[in-house]
Amino acid sequence: MGEHKSIRFLGLEWNIVSFIIFILGIVAFIVGLIIILFFSPIELNFLGVIISISGLITSLTAASRMQLETLRKEITGKVGEPDKKLASIEKTLKEIRDTLRKTEK
Repeated sequence: MGEHKSIRFLGLEWNIVSFIIFILGIVAFIVGLIIILFFSPIELNFLGVIISISGLITSLTAASRMQLETLRKEITGKVGEPDKKLASIEKTLKEIRDTLRKTEK
């Protein structure tokens, strides 16, 4: 088995497949917007809306998946022994809570 290649983008380590899906989702969103803006028949506008929404959902799903994968790697990377898993998860959740509190202010 070969080594998995990754790309650093938006502060996350993306594997190649997820990155391509993310970019294709953004491209589909832009194509949908172009169809909405430049073509007048109502059928094409509906098609543009459907393409835009599906592209946006695809991109957001890929980004969310990579954020969860990064969080999983961070949690498992902090765990040296199985007994420390709960403490590591608590520490990570406290860091997330503190970050959220800082951004609310």
